[in-house]
Amino acid sequence: MADPRGSASGSFEGGGVRAAAGEWAAFVVGDELFRQAAPAQFWFLRLDGRVESFRRTGHDEQRVGTMDTPGQWAGGFRAWDQHGVYLATGRAVESGHLVRVPADRLPPGRASQAIWFGCWRTRLRPGRSTRS
Repeated sequence: MADPRGSASGSFEGGGVRAAAGEWAAFVVGDELFRQAAPAQFWFLRLDGRVESFRRTGHDEQRVGTMDTPGQWAGGFRAWDQHGVYLATGRAVESGHLVRVPADRLPPGRASQAIWFGCWRTRLRPGRSTRS
């Protein structure tokens, strides 16, 4: 993933919720953002563009999901499980932008997990600028 403008100074604002360790990144068609079974070291928050998730079983690959709405997220499981892995491979099918946060910078615990993800999903709205 290339970020033509550099990182967002290590912080990102989204509807009043701050990801102090977040990094803005651009992606283009064909970029693989995360890979099935790899350690889930990052949490990805989609801002725009489109990412499809694929799961491989044996020689078959099947599309299992699409991230096409602002605020959808993937990964970050290592924040709550030291053995957490990505459950699918994410590939860009339309260029766009996301916020990438290292899992070790996400708040620990089940309660904060629900609050963290709930805030991002409910506060990001299409057409709203989230770049600080």
